[in-house]
Amino acid sequence: MEILPLQSNMMGHLVKVYNQAVKPIPYCYPVNRDDFARELEPALGGEASEDRRDEAVYVAVENRRLAGFVHAAIGPPRPGKDLEEGLIRFLWYRPGMREAGEKLLDAAEAHCASRGAAAVSVLSQKHRYSFYMMKAAYLSDVLGHVISLLGMRGYVRNQGEVFLKMPEFTIAEPGPLLDDLPVEVEHTGGRGRLPGVTIRVAPEEKEIGICENVSAGEFSRDRLAQEWIFTTWLGVDETYRQLGLGRWLLQRALWEAQRIGFRHAAISTGWENYR
Repeated sequence: MEILPLQSNMMGHLVKVYNQAVKPIPYCYPVNRDDFARELEPALGGEASEDRRDEAVYVAVENRRLAGFVHAAIGPPRPGKDLEEGLIRFLWYRPGMREAGEKLLDAAEAHCASRGAAAVSVLSQKHRYSFYMMKAAYLSDVLGHVISLLGMRGYVRNQGEVFLKMPEFTIAEPGPLLDDLPVEVEHTGGRGRLPGVTIRVAPEEKEIGICENVSAGEFSRDRLAQEWIFTTWLGVDETYRQLGLGRWLLQRALWEAQRIGFRHAAISTGWENYR
């Protein structure tokens, strides 16, 4: 088993391994070589990110076969902390090849420690790959063997997200809003084939409720991703809560999404956001 630093001629093999790794993960779609290479470019000496430094990718090879890879970096300090944080942006190895996983994790931890990191975070939202699931994603529980290895090495689960889906949704147009409050509908363009949808209620220019939604095409060029709309934010001013405004905003947003061509919807929330 060899652990090698990333070389540009490995990129084609690496993107195939990544696509194999994420295939069973919901809302993950195949990425093309150019988009994948762009994300890993800082590890080959390319332009660094504004909020990361010293990125490195290590590849495990056994019998000339790629067994896994890890992407390490140094990020800014956590709030209230002085020392920078070590990051593992992605880690995967072939199931059953725990030796590869252990050696990759050793390499990533050594990389971070040698640069003064006080702790290491794995797949945090802020530093996720732009094409890995959607904006709110963390390490998927589908990658159970990776989670098991991290647990054996003393990593603890910190933050998490629960995803809910509504495929082939059909939404009736909601009735009039309470007190005939003014409603703003905004379509926001981006990488997706269909635009994002924002519904805002702001009487007298004071926003009291908003529902923001983006196309999953923001995160993937794949055809299937273009049919999903993802709710990134739903908020109601405290004074107007428990009046049904949040339910109305979400229904209005999904009705608009349906009207312009979306077929499936998804939403997420923090796994400890019981309210």
